[in-house]
Parts: sequence; C-alpha cells; structure tokens
Amino acid sequence: MNVSRSSATRIAVLALLLVTSGCKTTTPTSGFELLAPMALREPMPPSELDRAVTALAAAALAGDQAQMDASLARVETLHDDEAIERAKQEHRPEMKGLVPLCIDLKNSTLDDPVAYREASKELLDSWSLHPDPALKARLQQAVNDDPLKLASERTWDYYESLFATTFNTVAEPVGGSLMWGVAIAPFRLASSLTHYAASMYSQPEISLQERQALAHRKQYLAEYPDASDAPAVREKVDDAQEDLDEMQAKHYVEKSWDALSAGKYWLAEMEADRALLVLPGDSDAVVAASIAQDRRRHHDELLTRSDTASPGTPDDLEPEALEALALRGDQLPLRGLLEALLASSKRTSARFDENPADTERDAIETERLYRVIDELRLLQEADPEGELADEAAYVLALAQYDLGFEIESWKKLQALAHEENTQSNMARHARSLLQDPWQNTYGNFERQKHRATQKEIRFRLFGGMSFGNRYDLPLGMSYLVELPNVAQALLTAPLRLVFGAWEPKGTDFKRPAATAGYRYLKQSGEGQHTREVAKWLYEYEVDRDNWVGAMSLYDLQPETDPTERIALSEKAASQQLAAADRAARRDWRGSILRGVVREYPDSDAGETAGFRLRQELEMLAPQRIRVTRSFFKENPHVAGPRGLALNPTLLDDDLRNGELHPMGVTLLGGRVIEIALVPESGDKDDPPFTVRERIDAERLSHTVALLDETVLMNDQIDELDAVQPDAFRDAYLERARLGLVNDPDMRASAESDYVYESLREQYGMVRGRDSILPFDLVFQGSLFDMSLGAFPRWRQPRETPDAFLYR
Repeated sequence: MNVSRSSATRIAVLALLLVTSGCKTTTPTSGFELLAPMALREPMPPSELDRAVTALAAAALAGDQAQMDASLARVETLHDDEAIERAKQEHRPEMKGLVPLCIDLKNSTLDDPVAYREASKELLDSWSLHPDPALKARLQQAVNDDPLKLASERTWDYYESLFATTFNTVAEPVGGSLMWGVAIAPFRLASSLTHYAASMYSQPEISLQERQALAHRKQYLAEYPDASDAPAVREKVDDAQEDLDEMQAKHYVEKSWDALSAGKYWLAEMEADRALLVLPGDSDAVVAASIAQDRRRHHDELLTRSDTASPGTPDDLEPEALEALALRGDQLPLRGLLEALLASSKRTSARFDENPADTERDAIETERLYRVIDELRLLQEADPEGELADEAAYVLALAQYDLGFEIESWKKLQALAHEENTQSNMARHARSLLQDPWQNTYGNFERQKHRATQKEIRFRLFGGMSFGNRYDLPLGMSYLVELPNVAQALLTAPLRLVFGAWEPKGTDFKRPAATAGYRYLKQSGEGQHTREVAKWLYEYEVDRDNWVGAMSLYDLQPETDPTERIALSEKAASQQLAAADRAARRDWRGSILRGVVREYPDSDAGETAGFRLRQELEMLAPQRIRVTRSFFKENPHVAGPRGLALNPTLLDDDLRNGELHPMGVTLLGGRVIEIALVPESGDKDDPPFTVRERIDAERLSHTVALLDETVLMNDQIDELDAVQPDAFRDAYLERARLGLVNDPDMRASAESDYVYESLREQYGMVRGRDSILPFDLVFQGSLFDMSLGAFPRWRQPRETPDAFLYR
C-alpha cells in the first residue's frame, strides 16, 4: 500500500501530538465547572436508635441516673449490624462509634474526677479497637490527667535525667578513647568527672521537673484536701516548697548585690525585699536590704544637698579676671555664652535643612560664639590658676565642639578628666561626658571596636571557652575546672584559625561598634570623623551582605565608582524585594515595594517591584487562608460533596482533564475563593493558573465548618498534627460559619495567611520517630589527641509542652 509523502507527514504529526498530549494538562476555562453540586444530607424521620440517643442526652442533662441506664441499654440493643449498615447508606459514619460515645456521655456525669478517670480507663480497655480515634485520644488524655500520676512522671523524668547525665559522663570519655586514645582515657575520664561534679554543684536546689511535680501535687491537694493520702502528699509539698523558697530568695539576693555594684540602690533594695517576702528572716537578704537602704539614703542626701546649693559670686577673683569676665554692657560671659551655645545648637541640629533664610542668622551666631571663645581664652590667660579656670576650659571645650572642632574639644576634656577631683571642679563632669556613649559617640565607637577585636581574639584562641564560666563556682575553682579545656582550645587554635569561622554562629562581635558608628553619623553628620566612620561601616555592611546598609553609606566613601554604585544599587533593590517576600502583611509588602520603586527606579529590581506592587493592588483580598491540594487528598471529605464540593476530576491525578495545583484553594475573604490549577505546561512547579469563584453562603458555611472540625480532630488524634493559633483566621471562619461575611474587614492587620498543610508537607515523605532504644550510638573523633571511638549517649527525657512556665 502506497502512502503519499504528505499523508505520512500528517500521520507523524498526529502521532507526535497524541504522545505529547499526555505530558500536558487541559486548563479548565469558563466552560468547565470547577465546583460540583453539593450533596447535603436530607432531613428524615428519626429512627428508634435516634430517639434512644436523644433520651440518653436528656437524662444526662437532667442527671437522672436510672433513665440514663435504661436509655443506654436501649442504645446498645438497637445498635446492631443492621443499624450500622443503614447509617453507612445514609452517609453517617459517626454512627459506627455510637455506643462508646454514649457510655462516655454517661461517665461524664460522675462528680468525682477520679471515678471518671477510672471509668474512662475501663472504657478504653473494653473497647480496645475504637472505631472513633478522636474519642480514643480524648479518653486517653482523661486517663493521663491524674495530678499524682503526672507528679510521679515528672519526678521519674528528673531521676532519668540524672542517670543520663551520669551515664554519659562515664561512657563518652571511655568509649571515645577505645581506638588510638587508650593511653589518655584516664585523663579524659577524670576531666569528665570533674565537670560532672561542677555541674552537679551548680544545679539549682529544685530542678525544673521537681517544680512541675510540686505544681501537680498542689493541684491534687486543692482538689482532694480530705483524701486518705493527702497528709503524705502535703509533706512532700512542704519539703519541695521550702527548697523552692530558698532557691528564689538566693536568686533575688544575687540580683540585689548586682544592682548594688551597678549603683542602682532602689533596685537593690527592691530585690532584697522580694527575697525577704519569699523567705522572711533570711540573713543574706537582711544584710543586702540594710546596705541598699543605707546607700540609698546617702544618695538621696547628696541629691538634696545638690538641689539646695546656691551659686557663688566671683568676689575673690583678681581684677584682671573680673575685667575679662565682662562683655559688652553689664552682661556676664555666662549669659552670653549660654545664648550663643543654645542658638548654635539649634542651628547644628538643623544643619542639613537647606533653608537660605537661616544662612545670615547662622553666620551672626557663629561670629558671636567665636567672640565668646576668645573671651574665655582671655579669662584662662588672665587667671590660669583661678577658681573659674577649669569652668572656662570646660565651657570652651563645649563651644569648640559646637563649632565642629571635635578633636580639640575632646582633647581638652580628656585633660580635665585626668585631674583629681580635689584639684578641679570640672574633672568629674569631663569624665562623665567622655564615658557617656550618647555624648562621646566617637569615643564610644572606638571603645566598641577595641572590645570587638578583643572578643574575636579570645574566640580564636579559646573557642567556646571565651564566653565565660559555665558553672556557678568561685572564680579560682572555675579556672581550675576549665584548665584542661583551655589548654586544649589553645593547642587547637591554629586549626580554628584556618578552618573555623571568625565568629560563632548567630553572634556578631562588631554589632555594638556598628551601633555606635551609626549613632555618631546621626549626631555629627559633618563631623571630623564622618568619613572614617562611614568607611568602617561600609566595609562592615558589605562583609555581612547588607547591601541596603552599604548603599546608604556608599556616597560617603572617599572614592566612588559609578559602575560599582549601579551594581550595589541592584543588589540593594534585590535585597529589598526579598524582604517584601518575607513580609507577612500586605501593607508591609506594599511599603517595602513602594520604597524600592522610589529609591531604585532605574534598576531591574525596581521595575519588578513596580509590577509586583500593581499586582498586589489588583489581587487585593481581605484574607488569604490557603488549603493545599495535599490536605484535600489527606482529608477528602473536606473537598467532598458535604464540604467544598470540588469537581472530582481536579483530584484524580489526570493532567488531561485539568488538575488542582499543589497550592490548592485560597479563601480570599467574603464569599470569594481562588482555585489554583496546574498550568498548560503540565509542570506543577510552574506558577498556577488561578480562577476566582464567588460561592454561596451555604457552601462556604459547610466548607469552613468541616475544615475547622477536621483540623481540630486531627490535632486531638495526633499531637504532631497540631493546628497553630491564628486569631484572625478563627474570626473569619466563625463569621463564615454564621454567614456574616458580606461586609469583609479590609484592614491589613486583620488579614490571615494561614496555610492548612498535610502531614506529608509538614514532615516530608516519612515522619521521623523516636527510637525504641533509650540511647543513640555516637561516633566521635578528636584532632586534639588523635582519638577515635564510639559510645552510647543516653537521651534526656523530653520536656513537656508546659516546661517553659517553670524555668
């Protein structure tokens, strides 16, 4: 059979299209129904089983024990295989676990919590294969909610923690020295035991687990004060409370001494009073309170004396000094200087306000300030050893600083600060200015740079040992305990110098210096050290990849390159775009994007920011609560006919008839939803094709109600599938459930961007589980002693979710 060339070509093209069509998806358009009709349960006459359950509920509310027993027996009789099959046909799966639910309803009327726990335990044992996992989880929680049992568990956790610490203290040095390190095993074991003893000495009087046990025992005594075992429990509570009071009193006394050392006498007295409130009559607290009160009274007396001091008169000055004090008219230099300084300070604070009208006035004030400085110099020359010589030098330094002569000003203040208080009235004032980080901003910047260098050197030499003492021991004992580790750190310092980081993760030694540098630029934008500080800050920002900060400092650099500036602006704009991606609220994103467009209009990132800002405005929605496709697959009833009623073809994994994108469905507020579909490319990693639908209030109400019920039930069944708190999400779901979303809240602060994800999306393909063994096998090597070994490390007991309340 002969086939023409054109026919063969058409056949080949048709075959190619058929093959490639399997790799693409047909994106649904307006001719495709994304939502199927809802199949709500139709009302029907109640059955005999329904009437029996209703009678049981009424008896439970009335507290009629006899009627509850009769109704429960009738429920058990009517709940047979035929009733279960009928409920299955009526799409009522909850009827399968009806009997244990009714038994739990009857048990919940018991007044004694202990009796309810015992009844719940009996119900769990009798119904080992519960058809309702949520009920099983709730019953198990009720059984475990025994204060004495919880106290015993926390006490056991404490002893297990002690055993784990002791076991690891011995196992790690012995097991880590089995290969090539046997000779130093005794040394490593001795060092480990020394640290163990130091850690045991530094432990608090009552551990965290014991504090939890104390709270549970107190709860038991509050609920059952007349129980038979109440005296024994009360004795344990008294012993633990005594240890807790001693620990808290000791902590408050230490804080009181720290406040005394810092000169905060009011705070020291308050902390000592707190210690006495916890432990009345504590000797250490009494001593601390007494010293704090004495020092506070002395401090108050000095303040009172300072407030009542009156200015003196220059009667004892030499005639030449009095002549130098006089200005034009009868004014003293103090008033003239004060006016000039205030006017100049006002001018300096507005130095960058380009107002030509102030130029002439600034020139007059500057000239006047120069005259005052000249007269102060005359005063110093006329009476260099007089009573006002130091005052004149001090005020002269302030005037020089105000005119921009920073170096000369601080040199004069340093000279005053080195004098004794008995010889100079202004020495302590000069020292106060030099040490004040808000006044001497450049001096503080230099000090912080020096401290950062010291911290870096200490870290390179001693590693983690440079962060201070790990144990609550006397200083000499601490050095003795840490001496072997210090020696090891020093010997391995060259390796850390080559291969290690200059700073530990999460620590920035130069950050205080950078803060001081920015403070200097803020206060002295045209100071004598501006270029120097700006150059250091620019290098600091570049080193930590903060391109926005580097861009703000680039124009202050001594040498600039237009090409480099363009590249830097592009990096800064891209960094701002990344910050917009991390912003949780739309008003924050909008503010950042507008800033990028305004500050970097000629950059590619600025163009992208403009496009995204317009997209934000076009896609504005009061809510963005998203339900992923994987969540729908894991909980199909939410997308089923009683919930959202998505078209089943969107979840059949067949790209040819359209498929829901992994992003799923987004609730946009009001009654509007956004359905994300796989694009025509068929690639689920590509941005989705989105379709917005306005649904009726009934469909929305059923959807959010079923969604909320599902996540709460999953949370009860599996503790790792916990729903995270979100007040604005809950507010919208509640209003949607009641049909009150026709007037949406458009505030950005009321927006929720919560995402409902499946367990697979949260934990990956396989969720990690704890090993059944109580220890982990660890392989460890040491470059210090060239040893290699393996040893078991006993795991510490896992903390309970409420442990942070007892720290």
